[in-house]
Amino acid sequence: MRAKLLKLLPAIAVLAAWSALGTAAAANPIGADGFLSPDHKTWCSGSAAEVGCVSFHGSVADGAGHGAVLKRGGKLTLCPESTAGPEWACFQNFDETAPVLHYGKSVEVGGFRCKSTRQGIACVVRKSGRGFRIDDEAAIALRG
Repeated sequence: MRAKLLKLLPAIAVLAAWSALGTAAAANPIGADGFLSPDHKTWCSGSAAEVGCVSFHGSVADGAGHGAVLKRGGKLTLCPESTAGPEWACFQNFDETAPVLHYGKSVEVGGFRCKSTRQGIACVVRKSGRGFRIDDEAAIALRG
């Protein structure tokens, strides 16, 4: 019996680690896995250095998307729809399995805050309020 229990301990430890990761991701979904808008058409991800989002009109496979990247110092890069593709400067990935940031909810990472509204996802530098709002139609600059 003891030998069987010892063999199970590594598996139990792995399950506990995965469970803890899932809890952390749900508490702050803007981390490595990012988050999706409630309509699943916009995906965002962030770090202490930058936050960025990409949004698509149709399916991700269609490639008809646009995006925005906001740097810690407030520099904003807006990427129009025509720039999507393998060389796209904004984002190349889209995690369709990321957790959803529901309307009215916000997340913070580093000096950034992203909030989900019915008008889209708004991400700003907390100190200045400068940033962007993105939905499936466009990404626009926000001046704080």
